[in-house]
Amino acid sequence: MKIRTILAIALIAALCIGSMNMGGAAAAPDDPDDPNAPDAPGEPGGPNNPPITAPTTTTTSPAATPVVTPDRGRPDADGTGSIDDTVVDAANANRVLLDYAIDTIAVVSMGAENYYIVRYKNVVCGQGIEIFADDGTVVTDAAIVDGVLEAAAWRGAADAVAKIDPEEIDTLKALVGSPQVIEKTRISLITSCDSLDVLSDDIASSDVADYGVLSTFGERFLEVDGKMVEMVNGTSFFIDDLTKHQKMISDIAHDANNTKKSMYADWKGRNNAKNRVLGTLVLIAIIVIAATSLILMKSKDKELSIKKRAHKLFERKKDNIIDQLHSRDADERARSALMAGASAEVDESIIPHLIVLLDDTDDRVRANAAQSIRRIGQKNRNLVQFAKEPIKRHLDDPSDKVRDAMTQAYHVVWGETVDTVEMTETVSTVEAAVEAAEATKDTEDAESAAITTEAPEEEISKATLTDAQQRHLHELKHLVNQSISNLPIGCDLCIPHYLLSICTTVADMIGHAKGADSEMIDEMIDAGEMTCKYIADLIENSRFIDICISKNIGAFDDAGFVAGAREYSGQLDALVSDPTVFVDSLNLEEELWAVDSAITGKMGELMIIPISGLWKVSKSVFDDASDESGTKSAFMVLISLVILGRIREMMENPEIVRRLRL
Repeated sequence: MKIRTILAIALIAALCIGSMNMGGAAAAPDDPDDPNAPDAPGEPGGPNNPPITAPTTTTTSPAATPVVTPDRGRPDADGTGSIDDTVVDAANANRVLLDYAIDTIAVVSMGAENYYIVRYKNVVCGQGIEIFADDGTVVTDAAIVDGVLEAAAWRGAADAVAKIDPEEIDTLKALVGSPQVIEKTRISLITSCDSLDVLSDDIASSDVADYGVLSTFGERFLEVDGKMVEMVNGTSFFIDDLTKHQKMISDIAHDANNTKKSMYADWKGRNNAKNRVLGTLVLIAIIVIAATSLILMKSKDKELSIKKRAHKLFERKKDNIIDQLHSRDADERARSALMAGASAEVDESIIPHLIVLLDDTDDRVRANAAQSIRRIGQKNRNLVQFAKEPIKRHLDDPSDKVRDAMTQAYHVVWGETVDTVEMTETVSTVEAAVEAAEATKDTEDAESAAITTEAPEEEISKATLTDAQQRHLHELKHLVNQSISNLPIGCDLCIPHYLLSICTTVADMIGHAKGADSEMIDEMIDAGEMTCKYIADLIENSRFIDICISKNIGAFDDAGFVAGAREYSGQLDALVSDPTVFVDSLNLEEELWAVDSAITGKMGELMIIPISGLWKVSKSVFDDASDESGTKSAFMVLISLVILGRIREMMENPEIVRRLRL
């Protein structure tokens, strides 16, 4: 409402100033739309003999020497004498705000009085004219102003006439005498025609061809023809020359007329110059105030103040995960709590801090802390043994999201159902809980399958890696993990973690490449590094980030994100045995386009940008494989195939589908 009021005030002020400026304008002389406009020179009703003008002190060019200056008594440009100090003082006294120059256009003598036409230049109004009398008074009488301006205009016309070539004047005089010559020829032609008429009657009345009569008739006939040609030619020349000179004279009169109109408009505009300048300054002030108010109100409407924004900026720069876990910003705490459990290596020092966050006031922080404890507990239950009681304490958390995360963590890490006796302390409720636990036993067994099935995978034979190779594999995971850490606060991390799991799968594949020598492992690591860079670029894509921000649901179950070793162990063994035969045995291109068709079929159901982006990663890896050879090329083909399988899983995973559903 305040914004509308400010805009309304600014609009009203603009309309008032616009009408004020319009009110100061008047019709220029000889304006056809204004019957009261004064006559201009050369127009019907205008004076034929303009008043005599004294020599001008300046020309109308910017370089003209101004008469009104602090150097009083300065002689005018033509040396005719000095302009009266009274006029100089009066001209200076009539300055308005933002005037930056004064020129004297002309000094007009009318009878015993001299009139000074002074031109002012203003930043806002442009140029305007004031007319002063000898005593310094400002002339406001429209009749006197009209005469003075007409005289000044005709003075310019006289200057233009003075520049005409004298031969042109002689030609014009001769041209004016041409009609008299034509008139003599016309009279002679009439006489010859009368004689021709008489001779024609004589010839017609006589049956005898009289030589004398016919000879005279022929002479008169030729005489009439010659005089007619002479008249036609003389008239044509007369009209052409007259038109040419009439245009020259008309142009001079037109220029004088326009000069008077322009000066008259400047004179009328000057009458309202002070109001226009003040009005413009007021309008500028209103606009500045309105713009400042809008900016201030807009900044107040934002959720975070400048101080809080600066604080968040410094908080982001903290690299210490513990500092981030205890940030004053809830978004930062929630994000850090979730990232703590996603790290490839577990830092035991952060576990007490995660336990503290189980009691955080923000439900997102509590849910993410429980999720990270679950992930760490899956790797090593002993590390989170002190989190068991705090998690049990929150099994009845008022937030559904927190209860789900706590229950899942408690069940997955400790393999126990919820002991509802501690929550309700009634036997009947315990029995109901036991029955509910038995009813959902199958579901819980399925949820814990991620743990029970992962343990045997440790028994799968692993490759022998050097310390440098193991360090390189860790850097592959860290590459994508860093891209996730750089995501904006408020970005949902489910899909980014799914992409991270693909890099984890690639690293696991390299670690399980039993029988591969050190050189083959190095080539596989190079191929894995190329893949992880593609995935990191996808995570940092602005459209991908927009989707993650718009679909921020919170905690998620990442069970099944990382492909089990048994899914690829057979193909990996074949690759290590003979890379060339392995590549020849695959028809990867057909699978590429089959997955592309499957993605297209989901366009009406899901936002496919993350899915199609991952497909492009698979296609890029496959295309790059053609530029490589041996183990590296074969492993890139296998990576592309595994990614295609993860894409199909991605389109069916309930956590991801929930976030991408249109």
